[in-house]
Amino acid sequence: MIMQLEQRFIEIQNLLTIYFPLISQWDEDVLKGKGLVHPWIDKVSTFSEDELLEFDAKRNHKLLDNPEWLELVDKIKKLTSFKCVEPPKEEVTTLGNVKKRHELNRLNSTLAPLSGSSTLDFGGGVGNLAHHLEKNYNMNVLVIDSNPELIDLGKKKLSKLNSSVTFKSIEITNKIPNELVYASKDLAIGLHTCGNFANNMLRTCVKNKIPTILNFGCCYSKVLDDDYHLSSLADKSIKFNRRALAISTLGFSQVPTELVRYRYQIIDYKYSFYHWNYRAHNILEFKPMGNSRRRLYGKTFSDFVSTTLNKYYPQLSKPKPDELDIFYRSQENIELLKYLKSYYAIARYIGELLEAYILCDRALYLEENGYQASILEVFDPTISPRNKLISAVRIDK
Repeated sequence: MIMQLEQRFIEIQNLLTIYFPLISQWDEDVLKGKGLVHPWIDKVSTFSEDELLEFDAKRNHKLLDNPEWLELVDKIKKLTSFKCVEPPKEEVTTLGNVKKRHELNRLNSTLAPLSGSSTLDFGGGVGNLAHHLEKNYNMNVLVIDSNPELIDLGKKKLSKLNSSVTFKSIEITNKIPNELVYASKDLAIGLHTCGNFANNMLRTCVKNKIPTILNFGCCYSKVLDDDYHLSSLADKSIKFNRRALAISTLGFSQVPTELVRYRYQIIDYKYSFYHWNYRAHNILEFKPMGNSRRRLYGKTFSDFVSTTLNKYYPQLSKPKPDELDIFYRSQENIELLKYLKSYYAIARYIGELLEAYILCDRALYLEENGYQASILEVFDPTISPRNKLISAVRIDK
């Protein structure tokens, strides 16, 4: 039996009210010694490295043998699972990287019935999706994007392919300009609309009564001004901070063990540096250290600190390597790192609830504005973590 959208949303909202502290804690508070006291975190902190990897990377949640936890995870699985769209039997040639090609192919069963539509591609960039729609579904596509450089690249790229795709450089905001009247269009599609852009796309479509809307959300951490309560069922008193929104943007499926080991190495070095800097200089400041620079995390901790100080705090005196090594291996620092890894491993389970909340809220907003909406799982989440599609058809034509 398929759970009704309203019922699902209310149950998710109730659970988030209870377990919100497990996805919303600020790292600054942890470094100040104000970490959340919770038996689940205490238990996971006792796991060996292999057990933690099994719990986190392999999603073996039963390693945390607590009745309330086991019941919660069962509820999360139920509330965040939606109807899956069958993958196509054959793949077509598309533009873009592996992830983009996977996404475009998986959309086949959704797009095929819409062949020939006059289509708006929100945030379409250089037009990879638009070209796919034109070539494989005979759609007349207008790409809307706020980045004129991407649009120029797209025009040059598609002109070489004899494409009829058109582009318009405009920023879609929550204040919809009068000249944005696209009521003549049949379909609006947004493939990974980041932050507030997703909601602004939906508002634009509602105002212009676009018959069919397809929207994939992305980067909930970029949602500003608390723009995540759209429907009348949403409890406006609930505030999701930046930490919770970032956790809702994580991948929630199994991931390779080596990838998680690398993440743990980043936590070990970055947070040990923050911890040391706070203890040594009373500086509590988080910097974008470039997680992609693997070579930096292959150095010794003292070399990591030296490189980081040179870049961000050249005015500070350099500590001796032995001093840093003693700090890095101190019991206080080891316990801090265990806590952080345990907290984030648990949060990666619960964060999926917040993503489902945001998507259900958006779908309910569309239903309250004359659409029949559903949420579908389209992509393989190990390839494209934001794999859920809001599909809406206007019913008051």
